[in-house]
Amino acid sequence: MKQKIKKLNKALKLVEKCSKKRAVLKVYLSIVLLGYRIPAAASYFKLKQMKVQSALTICGIRLQKDADFRARMHKAARMYMFEEQLELAA
Repeated sequence: MKQKIKKLNKALKLVEKCSKKRAVLKVYLSIVLLGYRIPAAASYFKLKQMKVQSALTICGIRLQKDADFRARMHKAARMYMFEEQLELAA
């Protein structure tokens, strides 16, 4: 889990500059993109489950309403997947 989160953070650094916003996006994408459960993500990031659930809800709503946010999330996801494919090919 730690290696996947590190790769995700590397991709998010290019998309989002603010570290506080990047932390929320990291929690969101670890659940949505990487497929971790809310309790596992909460224990890894040392957060309460309600905080993780609220981050998931807020980012989900922003994803529907904000086209720029959606584009940035797609870019981060593509960058992460590209790194994963490079690692598999090597």
